[in-house]
Amino acid sequence: MFLTGSFGKGAKGGSDSLCPFAFFTDKTMSMLEKLAEVEGRYDELEDLLADPKLLEDRKEYSRVAKERADLAEVVTCYREWRRLDQEVRDSRELLDDGDPELQELAAEELAGLKERQDALEQQLRVLLLPRDPNDGKNVLLEIRAGTGG
Repeated sequence: MFLTGSFGKGAKGGSDSLCPFAFFTDKTMSMLEKLAEVEGRYDELEDLLADPKLLEDRKEYSRVAKERADLAEVVTCYREWRRLDQEVRDSRELLDDGDPELQELAAEELAGLKERQDALEQQLRVLLLPRDPNDGKNVLLEIRAGTGG
């Protein structure tokens, strides 16, 4: 049920750990690996921001804070997706329970959880798309009245 791979902090060359995402395709798996790398970088940036020496260099502090802010939405969504994934697995375990009432409740909960998890997965796919480098720049738009007929 589990795959072996590197995840979380130290995703580049870290020690192998168990991956609970065994039911995903290769395409989704690469997305999860990318998300784990993004989360690792986010954690590194948080550690850097906690360092008082960084405050001495305003430009570097600003760069680190901006990069962290850019990753915050992706990491928040990914962590929510992982939490829902754990709840889905817990509900599936309850489906194997012998109590019919508990199975019925678990089946209802599972449907809602899977729907929310699928929505988060789509949101994550969009969030992982490369951003246009001009997105953060200001724009001046001038509108003039025209003549014509």
